[in-house]
Amino acid sequence: MTLLTYSSSLIKKLVNSNGHSLEYIDGFYVDKNLHRKPLPSVIFHHGKLYYRYMDRIFSPTPIKKMEAKQSMLMCEIRLKYFDEFVDDAYNLKVINEFISYIPPNKHRLNILDFGCGNGKYTLGLKSRVEQSEVFGVDISMNAIKCAEKNYPNIFWFHINDQTPLPFQDGYFDFIFSSFVMHFNISKFFICELNRILAKNGKFIFNIYNEKYFSNELFQHMEKSGFRVDEIKPSFQTNQSFYMVKKNK
Repeated sequence: MTLLTYSSSLIKKLVNSNGHSLEYIDGFYVDKNLHRKPLPSVIFHHGKLYYRYMDRIFSPTPIKKMEAKQSMLMCEIRLKYFDEFVDDAYNLKVINEFISYIPPNKHRLNILDFGCGNGKYTLGLKSRVEQSEVFGVDISMNAIKCAEKNYPNIFWFHINDQTPLPFQDGYFDFIFSSFVMHFNISKFFICELNRILAKNGKFIFNIYNEKYFSNELFQHMEKSGFRVDEIKPSFQTNQSFYMVKKNK
């Protein structure tokens, strides 16, 4: 696969003549011009490589190799520019895909949104399964505060990879995770997700782009007691939905 790059001088030219405005935030660059075609997936700027995420955020580290602090900082940037960067129609399609895994005759399920962000799409999930208990967890305290303020009918928890998830063993029938598992998810979290998933439960997640996905994640999941049960192509190129279950 060939990665297109822009030199630092060319980026400067783009900023001056084509309207790209790259804002530096906590080690990341953000392209705030939403009316222009996104820059390439990898750029060379000030002597360093930066990797694109969500079309407009550039990280000095590939997302699958980020440390927890970097992942949290990117979450904060995404939260700050949520209305500008996030495509509602696209994410509602993702929610519909998640919902398709839930049998229509099932009621009173316990459902977790792992990496819920500001909770907007967790609410979309809740609205489709009103009789179920829906929970959202995220590593960003600001995101959780936003969710608690705007969507009080859902249970929200701030989490970190040093403290067990605040749920009993086997509590959840379904765990969903939207555009999260391509990050460098700790072994601790993977083990915790296995612990809180019911014996016959399902963990369904998607990823931003196949090229960002790490085979190490599957290795960690297998060691933690998960098995891949289904890989379903997404409506978007280079993306898939993964359904994993606990080993018997």
